[in-house]
Amino acid sequence: SSQDLVKMLSSKPIMIGAISDVCHHNLANQESAPLLEACFGVIGNMAHIDSNRIELVRCGAVQALMQGMRYHVGDYAVNIEACSALANLALAHPIRDAITKDDGVEAMLRCLERFFESDEFVAEAMRVLVCLASESDFAKEAMSAQDVIQLIVAASSRHQESIMVQELCCKLLTSLSVREGTSEVILQHGGLDVVVRALQSFSDERLHDAACYLYRNLACQLPKPDGLVKQGAVRHAINAMSSHEGCASIQTNACCALWNIAYKTNKDPGTVVGSSGIQAIVKAMQTHLEYGDLLEV
Repeated sequence: SSQDLVKMLSSKPIMIGAISDVCHHNLANQESAPLLEACFGVIGNMAHIDSNRIELVRCGAVQALMQGMRYHVGDYAVNIEACSALANLALAHPIRDAITKDDGVEAMLRCLERFFESDEFVAEAMRVLVCLASESDFAKEAMSAQDVIQLIVAASSRHQESIMVQELCCKLLTSLSVREGTSEVILQHGGLDVVVRALQSFSDERLHDAACYLYRNLACQLPKPDGLVKQGAVRHAINAMSSHEGCASIQTNACCALWNIAYKTNKDPGTVVGSSGIQAIVKAMQTHLEYGDLLEV
């Protein structure tokens, strides 16, 4: 669990092969759950190091993790360690495809439903889904179904006290919203609640950044902004700008959302953005004169 120790162990490639062999020889044994939990934990820790990931895949780590989840469907400990390991492995682009092709999306969604009451488990499963969806059109398509969107929104609602779950829900919906037609599904099934909850309930900068990015994508993709103007989301985005004046990403995403909403609205754009919004936009320009992308929006 110490990165320095993991680096030391990584200098001994035989260890990865040995751990993998232990996993493969014990996957189907129901009494081996504690052993698999420990092995998957080691794989997850080893996968923190970039150079280990390809070697872990070469030794069959992805298949071992996926099969372990199938053989030990109801075992919380085995599944959460497997999810954590897969999330770390999925940080490498080539490995995402391997996980997706091995029914990784379906496996994560099944686990998410099975252990839905645990915020820790939901966060680990969502972390895998965020990694898979980030650069895979196939994964995005698999997750853009109505029932999956509803599950993500439900996870945000059920675990309102978990900043990690809220951030990951925002990030996953942000990735999915770029697909044509998916933003409408997100909005129809409570996606705006996820944005408002993240911006209203916490003051965490990373969470607000993720929420503003989701708000930006929805504002860009939706043909009409009326649904986005409701529930005070504009006001909450402006509040985020005021609360995090030094964060160029929040300023950029919020400004881009306001730009699209003001451009598409049938109302007077000034009344939609409001005087506080105009002040926040000017303040963003004054504070970040060196950021061309922000000044543009």
